[in-house]
Amino acid sequence: MNGVLSTSLRFLVRGALSFCLIVTVLLAGRYIVSEWRAFDAARRDLALLAGGEQHLGGERTQLKLASMARVKRLGQASAEALDAHIDALGKQITALSAKPEAQALSFGLPDSGQLMQGLVAKSRRMLEIELLSQERDYLVALRAAARAGVDRDAAMQALARLHAAHVAAYDALNDNLRAQSRIRVNSLWRSYLPGTVEFGMRDRLVQEEAELVRANNAAASAVALQQNALSIIGAPRASLQFIVNDARLDAAMGQLRGAISVGEAYASDNWAGRMAESVREVAPTAGAILLSLMLVPVAIKVVFYYLLAPLAERLAPFYVDRHASGLLEIHAAGGRRATALGNSSAPSAVVTLREGDEMLIQSACIQSAAVTVASSTRWMLDWTNPFTCLAAGLFALTRIVSTQPAAIVVSPARDPLAEIALLTLPEGSSMVFQPRALVGVIHRLDQPLHMKRYWRLGSLHAWLTLQLRYLVFSGPVTLIVKGCRGVRVDAVDHGRVISQAATLGFSTSTAYSTSRCQTFLPYLLGRAPLLNDRFDGEVGFCVYEEALPADARKGVFGRGLEGLTDSVLKVFGV
Repeated sequence: MNGVLSTSLRFLVRGALSFCLIVTVLLAGRYIVSEWRAFDAARRDLALLAGGEQHLGGERTQLKLASMARVKRLGQASAEALDAHIDALGKQITALSAKPEAQALSFGLPDSGQLMQGLVAKSRRMLEIELLSQERDYLVALRAAARAGVDRDAAMQALARLHAAHVAAYDALNDNLRAQSRIRVNSLWRSYLPGTVEFGMRDRLVQEEAELVRANNAAASAVALQQNALSIIGAPRASLQFIVNDARLDAAMGQLRGAISVGEAYASDNWAGRMAESVREVAPTAGAILLSLMLVPVAIKVVFYYLLAPLAERLAPFYVDRHASGLLEIHAAGGRRATALGNSSAPSAVVTLREGDEMLIQSACIQSAAVTVASSTRWMLDWTNPFTCLAAGLFALTRIVSTQPAAIVVSPARDPLAEIALLTLPEGSSMVFQPRALVGVIHRLDQPLHMKRYWRLGSLHAWLTLQLRYLVFSGPVTLIVKGCRGVRVDAVDHGRVISQAATLGFSTSTAYSTSRCQTFLPYLLGRAPLLNDRFDGEVGFCVYEEALPADARKGVFGRGLEGLTDSVLKVFGV
């Protein structure tokens, strides 16, 4: 019963958590999509407004030229003609001002394009109204100059009357503002409480304030117009010039430019816009890096395949130790001597120790042993090469010595695909061998094992294969080796080419060189190595494993530190 309850509870909790996760993902996705759509709409609106401003700049120049041309044509017109044109300009200004205003502007709306177009159209109307107003003001002044019978004293008196009216309107406006201030000081809360006397007085003053502001502005405009007319009365008409006030035109376009500023601020404050801008800034660099990562390895492989590898093939091979005999004895799995080359390995091998033999082997590879043998620990296979032994796993070995013939079964129990082979090097024979494939050795107690090191820094073959050091085992010794799916031994027979990744060792008396793989595409795709090992000679053998293990070396272009470590170990022949 408890099991059913606990299972049901886990199911309900897991379902609730999954539901919450799905809801969170959907809400986050909706928010991200809405933010991006708002930013995209604002970006389109900004582009529309910027284009409209640029277009209005061109139209502004054309309207200015047209206005100046009309004024020039009216330079010598009569007062009646000027009156008619001034009336026509007033009607145009009234008609343009009567058009409906654009709706309130808001950025980030998906369908705000019409609002933007309305704002651009309104800015064009304001620009045209301002130009017409300036043209009308100039023509009014020109008409005053055209009337030769105008008395300057009368004009001065008219200016004085208009100024007095402006002062009176200004004083009335100030009296209204002071009265509102007194009400707020004396009865702050009651002046904003509907139904009170103070509220009614303040409301009446506010309404009067709007009328007084309009009267004051009208009086100020009349004074300015009269001053302009008075300044040019009596002056020759030829000396009067129509100069467009660009500052007033800029003010007419102020709403459009303000909207552009608001849109730019909205786009910069939107996190989706900031992220898009950041991505846009680093995208070219990221693309260049990605392209380099894709093309540089291809270029390196092209150079290696078509330049360095053919050059290495034409170079002479080298010998590690051509004075060695190159003989090799192969033992079959059952302990008898093999009569043929080829696959001479098995999942397990029976090793017969004679009196005076010493076997050093990894403890995990001992499957069974006679009770008469004595075993101990050997901390290092060869103390003259401690780092090589540590890298190849040839440390903390089991040392077995028998005082009488004894059979020991050896098997790589922890590797189901590996097989064991016994390779015996007689006296005077030596072989280059990679310690990574070595699980143990058998030698006489009076003939200790030594690994010799040979460097080939001056050979292009060594540099291209990234193996600069070669470790050599000299007989008499029996090497206990392992290989994936088996170990094969082939005679050189005047020439042998073997996959470099599978090579385990070769006789030092053979001539070593490299041979380029036959086709470029498998090498480019990483399915084949660039170079294969080539061995030449009359006497000698090469040893290689049947298949590459799953954790085979990936080289310097392999995965991270694993590939780098494999390359370093290969340089030192491990």
